[in-house]
Amino acid sequence: MKIASYNLWESDAGMPERLCQITAELAAVQADIFCLQEVSRPIFEKLAPDYPASHLNESAGTAILSRYPLSDITDSEFAVSAAVSHGGSSLRIVCLHLPWKHASEREHAIVRLVRENETVSTDYTLFAGDFNCTEQSSVHRFLMGEQSLHNTDAFFFD
Repeated sequence: MKIASYNLWESDAGMPERLCQITAELAAVQADIFCLQEVSRPIFEKLAPDYPASHLNESAGTAILSRYPLSDITDSEFAVSAAVSHGGSSLRIVCLHLPWKHASEREHAIVRLVRENETVSTDYTLFAGDFNCTEQSSVHRFLMGEQSLHNTDAFFFD
């Protein structure tokens, strides 16, 4: 299974030429699942026909395009998440776009997303998207299990 994540940076700058480039890029990558950020309904509708199982969280501007059926779809403030079954395993995909302006907003958002997804039973969980942070950030260290945030630890079995 091939999964890719793209922030489409959808804005008036360069559209509709960029849409042609985005479409060509997605076709060239040939992923089974795409996690998209900064995507609107018109762009989603142009990209989704090649992916029979797709979902857009319009308020968050996040989408999952999938060749595999999606189940247990959840829209939240900064993400869309869904379960996918393939090859006898289940995968929870969380396509997120964390706030860019303040580190504290990113921290609160990632803690909420981790807590929400702890209640879902799957073999694997994949967080993909635009984290708006660096590898030295509190969000990254939290996800790597190197620090807690808001009395919460992110614990993942590998």
